[in-house]
Amino acid sequence: MQRPEKTIALLLIPGVLVISLYIAISYLPLLTVRSIDIPYPAASVMRALLPMKGRSYLSASRNAAASEIATLPYIEDVSMRYEKGTLEVSPSLREGGIILASDRRAAVLFGSELFSVSLEDIPVLSGIYPVVGIDDAYLEYSMLRGLPESMLDTIYHGLSAAGATSLITWMEYDNNSISGSPVLTMAIPDLNASLSIMDQSAAGRIEESLGIIRDEYIAAGSDAVFGETAHYGLYGDGLVRIERQ
Repeated sequence: MQRPEKTIALLLIPGVLVISLYIAISYLPLLTVRSIDIPYPAASVMRALLPMKGRSYLSASRNAAASEIATLPYIEDVSMRYEKGTLEVSPSLREGGIILASDRRAAVLFGSELFSVSLEDIPVLSGIYPVVGIDDAYLEYSMLRGLPESMLDTIYHGLSAAGATSLITWMEYDNNSISGSPVLTMAIPDLNASLSIMDQSAAGRIEESLGIIRDEYIAAGSDAVFGETAHYGLYGDGLVRIERQ
């Protein structure tokens, strides 16, 4: 009959061997992460991944990196796998986002929820989500108090119109209105024009207004093509040509 101590020692041997094997394999050069392959290399994502480069795939802090990446508001989940020296990272992105960016900060909007993001991430995120420029004071206020419902409504109407046509290339909230209130201005370079939503209740008529601007552009011929940019304001009672300083 074996003594209890000997029996326990025999039972521990497989576990010790497994742990020893894992530690040995973890540091084999064959499992070194030499490169990182990711379709959306946003700066915040890469900061979490780069410490894994040069380390063994098995010993690298994959769970810590994945947890850090998953805290980003535009990431739903992330998976990783190792393939011939390359760490392949597959993030699942949250759908329906809008980037609001000023010269000092940026945020991503989902529905009516606004989340701060790094300005460094914008070059990558702008290829995923539409971007709306916004004055820094408005964005700071919105981060603290939330976006006013009227501003949200105007943004979504503008994006809907932009999605229905390739004419709108840029949208920005600025302060060029006569009243001093922020308005959404859309650049329409193909028609050498811009359109500002002066009355937010008129935002639903953006597509109709684009048709009128196109007709005036065609009618003006070369004067419209080579002349100064035409600026239009969309009010509650109609579309008018306006002068911008």
